[in-house]
Amino acid sequence: MVRLFNRYLPLRVFIFVGIDALSLMAITTLCLLAATNWVTARSIQGVLLILSTGGLCVTALYFFDLYDLDLTRYSRDIISGTMRAVGAGALFLAPLSLLFGHMGLKARYLEAGLVIALLVVCSYRIGYDFVASHIPNGERILLIGEGRVINSLARKVREQSCLPLHLVAVMSSAKASDAFGCTTDRNAELDNLIASFRPARIAIDRSLESDVISPAHLIQLRQRGIRIEDAAALYEAMTARVPVEMLQAPNFAFGPGFCFAPWRAAVHRAIDCMAAILLLLLTWPLFLLITLWVKLDSKGPAFYKQERVGLHNKLFYVIKFRSMRTDAETASGPVWAQQKDSRITRCGRILRTLRLDELPQFWNVLRGDMSLVGPRPERDHFVNMLRVEIPFYDLRHSVRPGITGWAQVCAPYGASIEESLAKVEYDLFYLKNKSIFFDAFILVRTAKVCLLGKGSR
Repeated sequence: MVRLFNRYLPLRVFIFVGIDALSLMAITTLCLLAATNWVTARSIQGVLLILSTGGLCVTALYFFDLYDLDLTRYSRDIISGTMRAVGAGALFLAPLSLLFGHMGLKARYLEAGLVIALLVVCSYRIGYDFVASHIPNGERILLIGEGRVINSLARKVREQSCLPLHLVAVMSSAKASDAFGCTTDRNAELDNLIASFRPARIAIDRSLESDVISPAHLIQLRQRGIRIEDAAALYEAMTARVPVEMLQAPNFAFGPGFCFAPWRAAVHRAIDCMAAILLLLLTWPLFLLITLWVKLDSKGPAFYKQERVGLHNKLFYVIKFRSMRTDAETASGPVWAQQKDSRITRCGRILRTLRLDELPQFWNVLRGDMSLVGPRPERDHFVNMLRVEIPFYDLRHSVRPGITGWAQVCAPYGASIEESLAKVEYDLFYLKNKSIFFDAFILVRTAKVCLLGKGSR
């Protein structure tokens, strides 16, 4: 496993990316050699063609979930995803046959290359999964504790298939007694379990009393090469979320995150302003088209302002393209958006699917109300309700709210208390691990979500 942004990712994802990039560039090289000669392939234009083809195809594979191993568990998922990715790749590569046509590269060579790429990607992935399913692999893990922390972690380890972790046993933290009422030695019991199951990793509920499993005994196990770690921290690294049910105030008072150096805040603010100005300059023709479209589709203004809760619980007005009727909440008052919401206009449904209704919030970023990346701002009506139902909810307001965020690319829309709880857990993970590189990764994920229209309402 590889730990990236404090989250565990399967090593084979990075192996797949490397194999895909190398194989696709090799296929492009063969096509170029078939069309021209070795001298042309080694030229600057030839190298640019090879690199751009590899990059575009790997990007297409990412956008169609070929690197999300939980979504491509079966051969049919791999084949259908690869076919869609190759189809999208063909659309992006078609202009290259015109751009590099003077080199002798014709469309038929690119088409042949895409077919070969389809066969190569499907073949080695299906072959890998077949071999992996017949060869036991993964770290053997032993859990110590009971209650929600251990139960949630045990369920997650059993359910997930992409991370190389294999649950072998769960040891209760309760003190056991023999027939004579004498308390048994839990350290000896742990040694027996280790001898039987040979775990490489032990995750323990850190809230246990030290006399259940002595720290000195755990140190001895570490010296024997067994990895000892906190069960809650392991759950965070596996799920990229911080379950509220596992937390206590000391986790935030003494743990990492939630405290940001002034220079980091200044760098983030500078990046936000420069990006917002650039995006406004690039998208102003789109602003004009959407404004006209909204006005023609339904009566009312093109833009819509709504009060939201921002940094340090301060209220501000978020600006959006109007996607609902002007009388949407006249009778009902504030309500969550639902699937196939009748209040949404025809134009608004498309704008929401592609997230284009959020474009005017670049102006909110320039004003300092929002950031490009952060927890999504919620309405004051719902904030007052959710802070009662969800512990630590107001921690979301320790940073500027964002146009997009980790919860937006990972969790459902958030149209109920249960869905809002899931989003808060992802937001807490973001706050604990906030960085410029994590923000960049979220923006890449956001592009994928927007283009494929996932999770919109």
